[in-house]
Amino acid sequence: MRILSVFPGLLGCGLALGTVLMAASAHAQELPQGLVEAKPASSGTTDIVADGKVAGAASLDALEENDATELTISAGAMQNGGNSRMIALTTGGRFRHRRSENQISAAVAANYGQTAPVGGDWETNVQNAQGLVRYDRFLDRVTFFFQTQARNDKLQGLDLRLQLDPGVGYYFLHRPGRLFWAEVGYDLLHDIRRKDALLVTDDTGAVIERLDRTKLVHSTRGFLGAELTISDRAQWNAGVEYLQSVTDADTFRINGDTGLTLNVAGKLSVSISLAARYENKPLPGKEKLDTVTSFSLVYGLMGATED
Repeated sequence: MRILSVFPGLLGCGLALGTVLMAASAHAQELPQGLVEAKPASSGTTDIVADGKVAGAASLDALEENDATELTISAGAMQNGGNSRMIALTTGGRFRHRRSENQISAAVAANYGQTAPVGGDWETNVQNAQGLVRYDRFLDRVTFFFQTQARNDKLQGLDLRLQLDPGVGYYFLHRPGRLFWAEVGYDLLHDIRRKDALLVTDDTGAVIERLDRTKLVHSTRGFLGAELTISDRAQWNAGVEYLQSVTDADTFRINGDTGLTLNVAGKLSVSISLAARYENKPLPGKEKLDTVTSFSLVYGLMGATED
């Protein structure tokens, strides 16, 4: 499943810097995360999960940042006509509230797309919605966190994918404009599959297996994240997340993203991003790798720090 979201207008791309982060082996949501950061605008990925950023620790600007409340929203669209007909829509939002050593953050995103051949019927090729809520407790270079994610994805065959992720993070580099950190923890994944994705058929259409409606996976989780402020108007970020099942050594997921955010004027920014989600054991008939490439216009409704 692939969507290109263009907004002649969040939720950047190391491609612009010659940096491409590809995930070649995982699960998500999606994820994941730093999912919510203290930055001028947004990472630009219309995908939140560990399925977004891949749900890493929130940026702290060397853990010396003032208390703050931030809210950004974004939207994008693209339409093709003639020989290639396509409609793609994307929207998202992020929120962060920091007081002293405590922080709560949230993110939502939705994507929808249709394509049709000349003279043919329209077919939905992208339809998903995602949400994440995270709490951080910061102690010097260490953060203790708990986050929960939810995703609905028609083309992945999911009515709901719910994740619970407690863990601890550590900042190896935490200077203003330069961040590098790692996270380790636990991931509980609970899938509720769509009824139309439960039957496995052979080439003749005969049913050879009926899958369970639900699936529970216990995994260990590791994450690496980095952010770099290139100038007062440009910021780059990247992250990669690995989830390994503790009950099945052959089941794992990898989520990765990279992005570039450029401030245009005031609270208005543009962002370019590439995200990849790999699941080595998807539902039968589903692709192992999903990618999201987006170009978005982002506006900050809130962003002032507070003393």
